[in-house]
Amino acid sequence: SRGRCFFSAREKRHQNDEGVERLVLEAKQNKSNDLQYRRQIQERIKLEAEGQRLMRVLKQETQAGRIGDGQGKTAVEELVLNTLEWLRRNPTAAYEDLLRRSERLHEVADPIMRQMAYEAGEHGHDLPELVD
Repeated sequence: SRGRCFFSAREKRHQNDEGVERLVLEAKQNKSNDLQYRRQIQERIKLEAEGQRLMRVLKQETQAGRIGDGQGKTAVEELVLNTLEWLRRNPTAAYEDLLRRSERLHEVADPIMRQMAYEAGEHGHDLPELVD
């Protein structure tokens, strides 16, 4: 009876050790998943905020009469609206997709916004908020 209790205690300790190892392994896997999810959410928030910022700047500067309704402004507005709509339709978009959308937004919007800021500067206006 005594040997049996000893074996059971050893067996329980072994099971506990295996359980702890399993929990540690799961925690490591979850940490990796959590980091990926965090990165995805951060990129999503950043993309949405940038789109909203661009729309706000375009609206403010148009209302102030500093920029007109030119083709560049329309292109940026369309791209931003499409990007924001895509975000609404794809709430679980992968990080890589979000990154591609962000790069595309900057690829199109940045030169146009710089040009509008430059043109506004030629006319005595200062639009530093148009360019990061």
